[in-house]
Amino acid sequence: MSDAQQTAPAAPASPLVRAISAAIAHSEKWGTVWFGLLFIGSVLGAIAREIWPHTNTAGVTLASAGVGLLAGVVAHVRGGWL
Repeated sequence: MSDAQQTAPAAPASPLVRAISAAIAHSEKWGTVWFGLLFIGSVLGAIAREIWPHTNTAGVTLASAGVGLLAGVVAHVRGGWL
């Protein structure tokens, strides 16, 4: 093989590419936890605000997010939701 046919070594990945790759790898590993925190926590918070409209909104939000996070961590440890 001549020198002209050899390919140059790949350039190092840019910081943006590394950040996106790291975010994808993180979401693949911790997706159930984030789903529990964001989705289940939001749904529980909305339901709680409808049931108890005159309560402390910050407290309801934190409690709902905590329950959602706990559900996500349990699902992550178990390997599935059910």
